[in-house]
Amino acid sequence: MEGENVWQLYMAAANCMTRTADQRLHAETEKGETVARLESMAPQSGKKIKAFLEGLPRRYLRTYRAEEMLRHLEMAGALTDDPIQIDLERGRHWFELTLVTHDRPFLFANVAALWLHGA
Repeated sequence: MEGENVWQLYMAAANCMTRTADQRLHAETEKGETVARLESMAPQSGKKIKAFLEGLPRRYLRTYRAEEMLRHLEMAGALTDDPIQIDLERGRHWFELTLVTHDRPFLFANVAALWLHGA
């Protein structure tokens, strides 16, 4: 029975990831409730929000709260002053690392390797 449950979970996750979860968000044409909330929270940043969200996967909107997205937008805006923006939050039994920088080959692999080796 447990094997069947694991299989169903796997298939549900696979279906989610291969359908719309990774389709790109086009802020001009797909303005959902979350985007509208972001714009209402920061009305002066409307164009910046749209530019920031352009090309991100839809799962980004499903994964983060509006307040977190605005923080990410703020970090992205500071890239001209410092090309690497880092925020580390410690919980009781966890850490959450937010890294905002320009993409380049092997970026995620390099960050993960540094994190695993404690550098």
